[in-house]
Amino acid sequence: MASCVYTVYYGTFIHLPRLPNEPATPTSPPKYKLSINHGALWVSQADGKIEGIDWEVRDEEGLRELIKNMGWKVEGEDGANGDGAGQLVEVVKSRSQKNGFFFPGFIDSHIHAPQYPNSGIFGSSTLLDWLETYTFPLEASFGNNDDPSEPPLSAHTVYNRVVSRTLSHGTTCAAYFATIHVPATNLLATICHTKGQRALVGRVCMDNPALCPSYYRDESTSSSLSATKASIAHIHDLDPNATLIRPIITPRFAPSCTHTALTQLGALAASTSPPTPIQTHISENINEVTLVAELFPTAKSYADVYDSTGLLTPHTILAHAVHLSAEERALVAKRGSAVAHCPASNSAIGSGLCPVRELLDDGITVGLGTDVSGGWSPSILEAVRQACLVSRLVAFSNGAAAGTEEGAVRKSVSGREKISVEEGLYLATRGGAKVVGMQDAIGGFEKGMFWDAQMLEIGESLDGDGCDAASRGGDNGNRGVHTSSVDVFGWESWEEKIAKWVWSGDDRNIRAVWVAGRPAGDVCVVNLLELRNDKGELLVSFPDVENSFTQRHGYPLVFFERQLALKIFQSHVDKSKVLVGKAVRDVELLCDGVSVTTQDGSVFSGDILVGCDGIHSKVRQEMVRLANDVCPGYFPAREFDSEWALSVTVPLS
Repeated sequence: MASCVYTVYYGTFIHLPRLPNEPATPTSPPKYKLSINHGALWVSQADGKIEGIDWEVRDEEGLRELIKNMGWKVEGEDGANGDGAGQLVEVVKSRSQKNGFFFPGFIDSHIHAPQYPNSGIFGSSTLLDWLETYTFPLEASFGNNDDPSEPPLSAHTVYNRVVSRTLSHGTTCAAYFATIHVPATNLLATICHTKGQRALVGRVCMDNPALCPSYYRDESTSSSLSATKASIAHIHDLDPNATLIRPIITPRFAPSCTHTALTQLGALAASTSPPTPIQTHISENINEVTLVAELFPTAKSYADVYDSTGLLTPHTILAHAVHLSAEERALVAKRGSAVAHCPASNSAIGSGLCPVRELLDDGITVGLGTDVSGGWSPSILEAVRQACLVSRLVAFSNGAAAGTEEGAVRKSVSGREKISVEEGLYLATRGGAKVVGMQDAIGGFEKGMFWDAQMLEIGESLDGDGCDAASRGGDNGNRGVHTSSVDVFGWESWEEKIAKWVWSGDDRNIRAVWVAGRPAGDVCVVNLLELRNDKGELLVSFPDVENSFTQRHGYPLVFFERQLALKIFQSHVDKSKVLVGKAVRDVELLCDGVSVTTQDGSVFSGDILVGCDGIHSKVRQEMVRLANDVCPGYFPAREFDSEWALSVTVPLS
């Protein structure tokens, strides 16, 4: 069978322009307008890049005309795979009745992967004591005392989960801090690569014995450098062309490193072609700024510490930058370094209000970071919300500071500090792309860019009694159940619907995620089951089938991406227990695994049942049950020979 040459995406496409529609003035912020188009674009399955765009495709008839004119055949249609057929394409559509649209993938320009288990746990602490109390002990656990050459099982669990979770929130690219441990850092890079997430992965450098705890630091400056090189080598071997994964040199922050280490890391970054990216923290907390001044007395400023050691470059990501002086901002802009704005974290651990407009006014590139786990959420959409809110507090603070000498009257100010919804989304996509040095490759929908995207559905418009079509279309035990926290009523413009999504939406609105044209992640949750006749006409649909399945069987309905499932099956299956021709009669879930009884009465036990054919799976049984309720006898009541196996446990998420 021929493989598809292109994937054709049809529906509504929304992104931000490269430049503001109206530039900033001394009294007003820049104005960004959403670029909203309805039509089609097609992505090469060879390299995952957008090869063509046609915004003149207005409807399904126009889509069919485009496919005909291009000489394409749609996968699955009659004759599409026959001799002499044109190029085979797959078609993916956003659903207008669900207020569906395509949007660029989010870029998380600052996140600590090993800290994910601590999300939401920060008490009343501030930065430096938060590190000692919560962060360092957790990160230290990513070393393996029993076998230092292997990451501990907990690292598999956490890293699989955080990558899956960020992907489920639409993050197609992330700049990850790992830990000081090479095996665990390498594992994170491998998991990102396997799940298809674009990532910059950095082994954290911490060689200063005066500031780093004895249980969690590099043994020496030389070992810190050699460990960093080892992790870089692994990433180069993993992804030689840097298609998805790139190494990033990661001194945690100036206090955690000696001056010698900072200098050697700067030289290491400059020694490669192109230069290796760098990430670190700067001016997150007032006490931290004071500490840096004490540790580096000859430096002019915190920014100068990095500049004097070769770490302030056009390839550097500086997290936070809450308390930079005007001179430091000028230096950062001159060197071309970028800032990862982390509003949720800055608020959660009391670091301060970052004056983002000042950074942008001074010519500094800014993106958004979740800063898990200082930030409580792995969602960049939440970071957009928080960036907008914090900017309003900055505007209020500046207005209060501009009061009269007596302080009795606060004069009004222009409010240009405020970040709009559109500008927040710009920072989450175009801004983040520039922060990670990929502004010409990701962050928007333009010909030649990678298809790093998410497909979202805000939900159907409500009718007169407050119900959407899904909740009134037959009882099915689901009436009143909604899979979106956003309510729309039909009168909203796209701009208003996007605003509602930003302020009220979450991962439930995301239907699919792609990176470089390929579905990303290891599992996708199914929320809608449809039964169609042989002409493709819809007979009945079962909305929110995920919850129904979970209530009925005790676990959710999921589908694995085929290639990942096969890879796991091949790598981890117990070859002695691969069985063919034994139809499954009963599957019993045990507290420590599964027991399988076959048609001939044989009983087998193992950790996980992996089915490759037949209708023995609970998923397929449920599909048959629902279908037979509508069309009795539609599926023949027989069991086929099957191939299946009992697999060893593999941590996935």
